Amino acid sequence: MLARKYRPRVLGDLYGQDVVARTLRNSFETGKIAQSYMLTGMRGVGKTTVARILARAMNYEIPGEIEEPVLVMPREGIHCRDIIEGRHIDVIEIDAASHSGIQDIRDLADCARYRPLSARVKVYIIDEVHMLSNAAFNGLLKTLEEPHAHVRFILATTELRKVPITVVSRCQVFRLCRVSTDELTKLLARVCELEEVTASNESLRCIASVSEGSARDALSILEQAIVFGEGCIEKQAVLDMLGRASSLMIVDLFRDAMMGDAASVLRKMSEQFNAGVDPVIFLSDLAEFVHFLTKLKILGEAILNDQLSEFDVEAGLELSSKLSIPVLGRAWQILLDGIEEVRTAENALAASDMVLIRLCYSANLPTPDEVIKLVLEEKDCESSDDITNACANVHREVDNESGCEDADHLSSSSLSIANGLDVIMEEGLSNFQSVGSDLPKGLCDVAKLAAKHGDLSLKLAIEQQMHQVSFRGTRIEILLDEVALPSLPIELNKKLDDWTGVSWQVIVSKEIGGGTVDEEQKNDQESFICDAQLDPMVLEVLRCFKGAKVVDVRVSQN
Repeated sequence: MLARKYRPRVLGDLYGQDVVARTLRNSFETGKIAQSYMLTGMRGVGKTTVARILARAMNYEIPGEIEEPVLVMPREGIHCRDIIEGRHIDVIEIDAASHSGIQDIRDLADCARYRPLSARVKVYIIDEVHMLSNAAFNGLLKTLEEPHAHVRFILATTELRKVPITVVSRCQVFRLCRVSTDELTKLLARVCELEEVTASNESLRCIASVSEGSARDALSILEQAIVFGEGCIEKQAVLDMLGRASSLMIVDLFRDAMMGDAASVLRKMSEQFNAGVDPVIFLSDLAEFVHFLTKLKILGEAILNDQLSEFDVEAGLELSSKLSIPVLGRAWQILLDGIEEVRTAENALAASDMVLIRLCYSANLPTPDEVIKLVLEEKDCESSDDITNACANVHREVDNESGCEDADHLSSSSLSIANGLDVIMEEGLSNFQSVGSDLPKGLCDVAKLAAKHGDLSLKLAIEQQMHQVSFRGTRIEILLDEVALPSLPIELNKKLDDWTGVSWQVIVSKEIGGGTVDEEQKNDQESFICDAQLDPMVLEVLRCFKGAKVVDVRVSQN
């Protein structure tokens, strides 16, 4: 495999990790070598490679020349070949995913007591260390706290947050970053040169882009492309191999969508699907283009120095100049939600078509500030109450005119305002709540709505496990109890959408909210009882009937 064949043997061969290389080089030159290292980063950035380089450096030895730890290794030492091939008796590589128990760590601790057989120090490389059990971590902690002088530990993980802080604090932590697209392109070009393969720069850049910063993934895709292209790699061949649309197609389709040309968009989507393009990947690429346009609109030509995108800057400048940030933000949200819909749909093409239709028809919707301006101009409003009444009138106008046989006869301004109101209601502006509808005004109302629809389990969860932080229009911010299921807000969001016919936002907040509905009701009841006990008539009853007490207060609805 190319990824194994061209694995770096020294730090100088490592791409995109200059900070790590410099720090380690200085530590070896000054003799300040840690006993425990923690290497963290995403897949394929070089964690295991750095671990093996460190193991070589700690045991580097050329008899009569070099007999101390060094990172500058001009040629193979007496231990290097065995360490590189993973078969040195004193460099033990452990996969924590398959050796995660306390007994495995006990065996490690027992073996660590003995001195190395041939190397200078014994090195333990524990890959995916976050997979260890809690008991295993506790067992490892003792070994890390009081290590033997002849032992070094190198831990590697893709998820540092899952490693106990007590373990992390006893290691020197190195965070390996994603390899940039430029660095990956240089790596691929060098490998192609060594393999005597012809490849265009655009094709290599495309491979680097889809690798998402992973050198191993980039080399694996390159190997596949070499076979696919029979020793000659072109960009279109790479796109066909990966089942991706070209950047030109992405730009053209998005331009059509922003013009509201749904027929053209669906036709192009169908062509891409028939060509083998995955709808989820296609929508992801489309979302990436929206991000590119947004970044281009904010940074302008400064993005020319940022070579992270394969999209054409000139075409992007043309499009971004015509689209506002709110419109781009709305397109991003539609695509982001749509990707999840398509991923879980039984018919991916149908689901992606519906997402793209939604994108086309949202392109002409006014932004919230434009809606307010349109309402004020049309109805000559001065106060928020005037705005609310005007909105209700606009909805009535659209409802009355919707009986026309030809939809083109509808008032364009009224229709634009009505459509814009739906967008504003999604953003939770209370002045634009659906006028005349009986929407919940708090969690207590939401619980009653759940009971009305027979969902008693959700009703109890709302009353006992949710703390209201804010409730504005159709936007609810809540704080969950520790016992609440993480899926509870998503379930509530979906049920509210179904029950009310309005789009809601249920957001989990980190801020402290009020009491739960049950707690608030209990506090109210206690207050009612306290007030009732002070009433002269009640006091007289309690005086006459010894041992009597107020246990409940019911407030009359009349």
